[in-house]
Amino acid sequence: FCKKCYYTSNNVDNCVNILWGIPLSIVAAAWCQWGCRAEILFPSLRYETKFAMVCLTFGASFGIWTAAYLFGVKPWRDDLMMPEEEELNVLEVKENLFYSWFNCNPVFVLKGAFLW
Repeated sequence: FCKKCYYTSNNVDNCVNILWGIPLSIVAAAWCQWGCRAEILFPSLRYETKFAMVCLTFGASFGIWTAAYLFGVKPWRDDLMMPEEEELNVLEVKENLFYSWFNCNPVFVLKGAFLW
């Protein structure tokens, strides 16, 4: 069987989502660079100025992505965390529920049907 296990937290997810702006900004910078090469964007500017515009496009795109994520999604809000109302141990939970690992695990149920 294929089991996947993800070790992540809210901070890791938020940092990855912010850093996702880098590949998006590379696409924006490539758009600007090809526009400059085709002389559609800034046809009369010098090479150094066009390079600065490509870098500015990258920075602006990353800034817009970061601002949209931070102010639109508001990822580090604390109101997303729901407090637990009560903490029960395993025996208390077992008393309140009809099912458990032993009667929901198909391998254990089949093994129990043939061995015991």
